Amino acid sequence: MEAHLAATGGRERGPVPPGLSALMGDQRYRALIQSSTAIVFRAGPDGTLLEGWGTNEYSQPFLEAYLGKGWIDAVHPGDRQAMLSLWTKQQEQAGHWEVDFRIRRTNGKYEWAHARGVALRDPDGSVREWVGTLTDIHARRVAENAIAARDERLRLAVESAGLGIWDHDYATGETWWSETKLEVLGLPPDVPPSMEVLVACMHPDDRAKLEERVRRAHDPAGDGRLADEFRVRRADNGEERWLSSSGRVYFDLEGVPRRIIGVVTDITRAKRAALRARSAEDRFTQFASTSPNGCICMDNRGTITFWNMAASRIFGHSASEVIGRSVEIIVPELLRHAHGEGEAKTAFDDVGSGRSIELVAATKNGSEIPIELSMSSWSEGEERYFGALVRDISGRKQQREHLLRLAHYDATTGLPNRTLFWEHADTRLASSKPATVLLIDLDSFKDINDTLGHYAGDAVLREVARRLSELVEVGQIVARLGGDEFALFVEGQQAEAEATALASQLQRRVAEPFVIGGQAIEMNCSVGIAFAPRHGTTSDELMVHADLALYSAKESGRNRSCVFTPALRLAAQRKVTLASELRRAFEQGEFELLYQPQVDLDSREMTGLEALLRWRHPERGLLTPSEFLPVLKRSPQAEFVGTWILRQAINEAARLNRMGHSLRMGINLFSAQLRSGELPTTIGRLIEEAALPAHLIEVEITEHTILRNDATILETLHRLSMLGVGIAFDDYGTGYASLSMLKQYPLTRLKIDRSFVQSLSDDALDRAVVEAVVALGDKFGLQVIAEGIETEEQRALLLEIQCQEGQGYLFGKPQPIADILSNLNGLTVAKVGGGPGR
Repeated sequence: MEAHLAATGGRERGPVPPGLSALMGDQRYRALIQSSTAIVFRAGPDGTLLEGWGTNEYSQPFLEAYLGKGWIDAVHPGDRQAMLSLWTKQQEQAGHWEVDFRIRRTNGKYEWAHARGVALRDPDGSVREWVGTLTDIHARRVAENAIAARDERLRLAVESAGLGIWDHDYATGETWWSETKLEVLGLPPDVPPSMEVLVACMHPDDRAKLEERVRRAHDPAGDGRLADEFRVRRADNGEERWLSSSGRVYFDLEGVPRRIIGVVTDITRAKRAALRARSAEDRFTQFASTSPNGCICMDNRGTITFWNMAASRIFGHSASEVIGRSVEIIVPELLRHAHGEGEAKTAFDDVGSGRSIELVAATKNGSEIPIELSMSSWSEGEERYFGALVRDISGRKQQREHLLRLAHYDATTGLPNRTLFWEHADTRLASSKPATVLLIDLDSFKDINDTLGHYAGDAVLREVARRLSELVEVGQIVARLGGDEFALFVEGQQAEAEATALASQLQRRVAEPFVIGGQAIEMNCSVGIAFAPRHGTTSDELMVHADLALYSAKESGRNRSCVFTPALRLAAQRKVTLASELRRAFEQGEFELLYQPQVDLDSREMTGLEALLRWRHPERGLLTPSEFLPVLKRSPQAEFVGTWILRQAINEAARLNRMGHSLRMGINLFSAQLRSGELPTTIGRLIEEAALPAHLIEVEITEHTILRNDATILETLHRLSMLGVGIAFDDYGTGYASLSMLKQYPLTRLKIDRSFVQSLSDDALDRAVVEAVVALGDKFGLQVIAEGIETEEQRALLLEIQCQEGQGYLFGKPQPIADILSNLNGLTVAKVGGGPGR
């Protein structure tokens, strides 16, 4: 049989019975098979693969390899005999068969498959042919094997740790103890587990305490956790043992306990070792109490574990006040951020060297004193401990020197601070010699603090300071001015190219990856450059101009450097002036809205309008957003102007609706409106006052807004969606928004940016982007509209791509609402649906 199944590849195939082929000709059955992940096969009575159909990734190669041939040679040798036995058995038995086995893929690898089939028999009972399915189950089997291996590892780990497990189900009343717990209590395996059995084994003096902890754990107002140490007397020999038990009570939604589960372990050896250690500690305490020097012991986390009388005399704290607290209690406030990096690190490095170092320490009353410190260390098990002998070496001169350093150096990084930097700059500039100031700001440093915490932020600052210090040469000083801002002062004449090359060197060094607490961090920086005497002769002038150059570098995309020019000062002045004019413009009512039609590309019927902001400047005439929007959106007026736009546009949409023109109104939002959290309330009030259906309003957001991944913005958009307001994603495809954001945000429409539409006819890549966006819209259930349509050719191409709506100069420029109304006379208006698409 095996040889017959394996060697039929050279035979000519007989006539194909019409049944399965006829079904495959039926469109419904073909669609059913195409939607399946299995291969459907038909084989001859000898196992020759006659026909097969399938659509998964390995169907075609498999069928091409084995069609018209036997298949037994493809079965894994370890499964082959079982397959042959099954085949032989099914020759004689009716009914279907199924089996899991490993089969060789065309790449030579064996993978798991599931076969299921049935024999079609002639009237005499002989097999005419076999039909069935072959399904790839390799991933599932690999996952099941991984789970089994994981469970085995867990079982072995619990056994090796000596953990006894206990479990009680309140619903069924069943209690289960593991073999380890029974062994710990000295109980035979056949003893039925129960609370009564445990209490009988417990030391009488510990029963009440454990029962009280169990009672508290069953209080639904708590967290249900239970942890205690107690003594038992083994049931088999009466030996007293110490046990540690921890567990948790699990409650249902009504607060009724449903289950309690936990672990127990024998800690007798550790308890006895602790008693021996306590005896040694008593001898040490007696010795240290007579020492004239302060004696302080701490663990490897800096927690104080011992404090003698001499230490109390030096620092003013009693032992009861400091034991269990951090040794930072004697570190001055200004030095605590650097504790473990500066002087304290030096002390720990000198452990066992026999040397003493001098430090400034803080006393209980807040004063600072100089001390001499000698360190030693020892180990207790896996833990390392430290001891310090302290002598008070108070002296005015030493104290003044330390305070002077604290006043001129940054506590976090150890670099000169702003005060020392300015003093240095003023001194050098007073000699009228040329110099260069490079102002360095870390890009996105706030994100590090917000996501990883201030400890990680401080570590980044220290590492940046170290890297910058490595680049400092004679005649240069680097300082931390505060926050994430550093400065470099370079003496002597420097060409502009030299300064920018130095800035690039600083940026490359800062950009090298960090590893903070096992977390890889990438950091870039922007640099502003100013020269003396060209850009100023005082430190104030140079710093102001370097700061303007830094701002320009960050505005240009960050991770850049910029040299100050007078134009930057003029631009800054213009922004200040423009901000003032914008405030006046809003107060004087100089803003107005124009409206651009949105149409059905096939019928040209108008489907909506987009409200566009303009500024009617009293001197410069009508200004487009590019001339004022960058300043407006960062100004305090942004939210007020945005609310005004909403009110105007909603009222106009309501007026059109009352006239019988149910047009969708698109309204652009400022980031400030989304972040305030009040936007849904505002829009809800405005549409109610205007008696306008919510689905006729569509707010537009940009990629830049949602890439902030702000929870407040996401909540605001969901609240708008619940109102029935549409949400359009403007300029889609020009930024870095991911596909996951299309799922996360309640969008109803994608707007294809005009940059892709303009070159649609002659740029294959732009066409590919438009086709992709339209396809995404279709798959995500989003409507799609194209912007910037100016020619009939573009309209035709968009229709060919299945884009149904568009806007642009081909259909109308932005215009006053009066012009829209006059153009609507005689035009057909497409009916807008009853709500957002998704």
